[in-house]
Parts: sequence; structure tokens; C-alpha cells
Amino acid sequence: MSDIHPSAPDAAYLLNRPFTMPTEDGGVWAIAFSSRTGNILIAVFAVVLLVMFSLLWTFVCFLAVLLGGNWRTGDVTESRYKAMITLWNSDDSSLAFKRMIRYSYHIVVTQTDTGSNNNKPGKKNWGDFTYGIVVGIVAISIYVGSIVVGIIGPTLIQIGNVAPVRPSTVFYPRFPTTPEENLQNFGLLAPAALRAIGSVESSNRAIRSKVEISLSTLDGPTPDGIRQQLDYNYKVSGVDLGLQHASSLQLSVKGSCYTEYGWIAQTANDTELYVLYPELGMNDGTFPQRRVPVSHSPADIRSAPRASFITHPHAKDQLAKDSNVSFAVLIASAHRASISKSSDPWYTTETRPTNDSSLPPAQFNATEWMKLRRPALSCYQQDLWTYGDPDSPPASSVLALDKLPGINLPSAIHDVLANAFSVPMVVTLGNAIGDSALRSRTTSPRGVIDAARSSIKSDMERLIMAAYIASVNVFSGTVSFTSGTGGYPNVLEGDDGEPAPGAADIVVNSSDVQTFSMVGLIALAAILGFLCIQAWLISWLVHEHSRTNGTGKKKRKSIWERFSALEAPRLFNDAFDAGREARKCEDPKIGRTVSFVTCDATNCPGHVVLSSSCTKPAPATPSASAADRAAGGKDS
Repeated sequence: MSDIHPSAPDAAYLLNRPFTMPTEDGGVWAIAFSSRTGNILIAVFAVVLLVMFSLLWTFVCFLAVLLGGNWRTGDVTESRYKAMITLWNSDDSSLAFKRMIRYSYHIVVTQTDTGSNNNKPGKKNWGDFTYGIVVGIVAISIYVGSIVVGIIGPTLIQIGNVAPVRPSTVFYPRFPTTPEENLQNFGLLAPAALRAIGSVESSNRAIRSKVEISLSTLDGPTPDGIRQQLDYNYKVSGVDLGLQHASSLQLSVKGSCYTEYGWIAQTANDTELYVLYPELGMNDGTFPQRRVPVSHSPADIRSAPRASFITHPHAKDQLAKDSNVSFAVLIASAHRASISKSSDPWYTTETRPTNDSSLPPAQFNATEWMKLRRPALSCYQQDLWTYGDPDSPPASSVLALDKLPGINLPSAIHDVLANAFSVPMVVTLGNAIGDSALRSRTTSPRGVIDAARSSIKSDMERLIMAAYIASVNVFSGTVSFTSGTGGYPNVLEGDDGEPAPGAADIVVNSSDVQTFSMVGLIALAAILGFLCIQAWLISWLVHEHSRTNGTGKKKRKSIWERFSALEAPRLFNDAFDAGREARKCEDPKIGRTVSFVTCDATNCPGHVVLSSSCTKPAPATPSASAADRAAGGKDS
């Protein structure tokens, strides 16, 4: 949407402070940082997420070892101890997954139970197989999850590119009340109009999906040409406008135009006279202003076609009643030269005279020109404002937004909306752009056009899409008046010269800003803290229980002693000392001793035993490897 919302200058927004970011689901507590800081934070988040999954895997290993015994008796088979050794000494869940699958495969394919722990000899221990499969699935799930979340997790916390506006930089001109202010207001708003029309050219496809436009041909063509009707609609939300505390505000625009040949009252040699809204009659006080002459003199036809946008004489009353405001679009295209033929109502051509000395020379070998009596467009546009439920009753007009149930709109924000939308945006934009309003004119060198490529639809479609862009940028444009306001009254400024209350309740877009969810940041920190505390608690529990005797039934006495007995350094030392006196792992405060006892390699690979005394083991044969001797165990 960067083509629709222009990037605000650096001085126009505030960083490193919480604000409410408008979204389709309501306001979100957020904070904005510079892009450089944001990139660093995203990298930090990725590392933090990996650490969190590592801590989670530690917790899973702890549970797998602590609760790894038989669910009824609590006994642990020798082969189960092998799996526990792998888990308790595996910091990598992917490696644990590989070894658990290999362990389960070994259980099924090559191993049968030895008859220990009251199992029938010669039977495969499906409990050990299930243990390996379940832990392996959990391991691979954590490994895949760490990769996926590490990639997409930071992007879920980074939610946009907006920042709260700096109140001292906002400006929006007050609605003009004098002819002088009319001229000044025109100059102040013209740059925004030109930016909007330029955005249409650069991002037509993105904007076209936001605006619905349809053209139909009406029955009953006139002698002057065919009759057409153009309908359009679009929606602008509080999110589009950048309103921090009114994201549920919505403007639904619906408009329609049709060709009106009946307004052409008189055609003279060099001028056509249009009388707008003749149903008002000649006695109406607005009659003089409804008489609009359109020239097609030899001097005028040297220029490409242009359009005029005129609101209904009683537009203010229409606005106050139901926001259904009428306006007219007059085209000055008659007798403009063309290099091609057309039957479009605005650009219907005929052969250009070649023997009229009063006509300017034809450029680009133009042999056609537009006929006289080109129709005006009689249009209406209705703006419906709602808040919350789109199906709720709308406000009567933009002037009555404060009457919408539940809305809390600062008066400064309301004044800007009232000034911007009191007149249909198409009219405001068309008058501000002036000669560039028609697409046919922007592609016309020296007054000659290609009529076959020009049409009412292309001209009005471009204007309507630009009107949509101008609408969504009403507030983002308030930071673009960096200079040249010339002391013109500022709607967003109070009588004391300070920003009016609520003037800062808007956000602006910037490509140099990254916005993060405050809730996401706090949640990430809370989860990391919880996992760190859990890891510390596991360490503390293992340490404390290794210093005291277990209580309860005999089958539960060695549960906590597993953690110290299964550590890789201890197993290595015992394996390394094979053939020597067994290394005794005892604490003066513990009444029992954990030692690694080896057996004859032809009988068993050795196992960890828990006993109150240690005996010197029989020497291991030289062919027995440390890996063969490092196995599980059982209670003695």
C-alpha cells in the first residue's frame, strides 16, 4: 500500500513510544522503531525463539526421564534406560529424533525382552517401542516448530510500518469562506491532488481492486450520440484514514453518472451554452450560475479537451439532508483534432474540414475532430458514514458524525473530515487537477488526441480511483504542508497556537519505520521468562533430590537418582574405568551409592545399579567398547 499512502518525512512522526495502531479488528497496542532498530529486534526475536524451543525441549526430556517408567509399576527396563541416556544428554531435538527412531526400530527388529521387570522372556517390549516413537514424534515436532516459528514468528510481531504523528507538524486548511481563501485553499490542496492522480498511474492494479466501476449503455440513443451510465462505489475505513481511536469508522461511497444531452441549450459558431438542472426553472436564483458557456473557437481548439466540475446549486442542502449530492461534469472536446475515429459520447468524431482557412493547421495528419453537442455528465454521489456495525443506521452527513452511537471523535479530527468530504471528492479532485483531469489531455501533444483510445470510462475511472486515494490520504497528507501555508487557518491548531486536542490521534505511514505489537513483545518476554524459570526449577529439583533419600515405595526411590546417574560425563568416566575398581558416585549426605558395574561382555553389556555398597567389578574384555557398556538399568 506504499503507493497509496505516501511515506511521511522523518520529522512527522514519533518513535519509541506506545500508541494505538488502527487495524480491521480494532485498535492494537503497538510501538514504532526506526527500520534499523526494527531489523535488529527481528534478529533478536529469531534467536529468542530458538532459545525458547531449546528450553522447551529440556522440559520434554525432563518429563520423559522422570515419567519414563512403567505406568503401573514404575519399573524401567534396561533398554528403556538406553533411551533415557540419549534423551538426557541430547540438547538437539533433531538428533534425539533420529536416535529415538533408531531405538524403536532396534526394539522391533532385533531385540526381545530379557525377562527383566516381570516381562515374559522372548517377547518384544512394545512399551519401549511406543516410548521411543512418542518421544521421537515430540522431538521432531519441536525441531520443525523451532524452524517454522523462528522464520515467521518475528513477522507476526512486526505488524506494520506506521507511527504516531508528531502533533506540531500537522496542518489542514480550513474550509474557505471568502474568494481569497478559495484561491489559497486551491493552491494548498493542489499538490495532494496531483499526488493522488500520480498514484493511479503507478499502482493502477492495486487501487483498481478497491474501487468498483461499471459502464452500461442505455436504451434510446439520441441523434447526437449514444447514452451511457457509469456507476461506482468504494469504501474508506478508519484504518485507511489512520485514526487511532476510530478504526471502526467507515465511509461507503456510491455514485452514478449518465450522459445528459438535454442540457445543451444553444450552439453558436464558437460557443455552446449548457443550462444545468433546467428543472429548477429560470426563476430560481441560481439560474445565472447554471448557464455555462463552452467555447470551441479556433484558439480554444488548439488545446486538448478539458473538463469542468460543478456542484448542484443546492449542494449544501443536499449534504445536510442525506449526503446525496449532485454534480455535473462538462467536457470541452468539440472540434478538437484526432488521429482516429470514435463513437464514445465525449469523443464522437467526424471528418475534419480541410478547406476552412480559419482553422489551425492539422497536426500529426489529424483527419478527424470531435462533433459538437457533446453531452455533460449528470452525477450524484452519496457518502454514508457508519461506526461499528456497517449495517447500522448511517449518519445523515459528515457534519453529523458526532451523532453516531459509540463514536468518540475529537473535534479537530471531525473538522478535517467535514472540510474534506463536504463536497464529493471527485469534484474536489477534478477542480484541483484542472487541465490534467482528463486522461485524453495528458496523452495529447499540441492539442491532438487519439479519440479511439479515449472514452468517458477511462477519464472517469482515473478520476474516481484518484478520489479514492485522495480520500484515504486525507490525514497522511496533513504532514505534507511543510511550508508555504502563508498563515492560512489550520483546522488542527487551537486558538492558543498549540495543536488542538486530538490532533495527534492519527498515524502516518513510512518506509523507514517498523511497528511492533506491544502485546506480542510482552507475551514473548513472559514466555521466555517462564521457560527460564522452569529450566532453573528442573535443575533445582534434580539437585535437591540427588542430596536426599527418596520416600515412599521402593519402586519410586531411584526416580530422581536417574538424572545424575544418566549424565554423559558420569557414564564416560565409568566406561573409561572399566576393569578398575568401580567409580563410586556418592554424597556423604546420601545413604545409597550409584556406581557403574560391568559384567562379562559375553553375558551383558553392563548396567547402572543403585546399591548401598559397591563391589569391584570383573575386568571387561578388551573387545567391549564403551558404547556397548553404556546401557540402561533397573532398581536393585
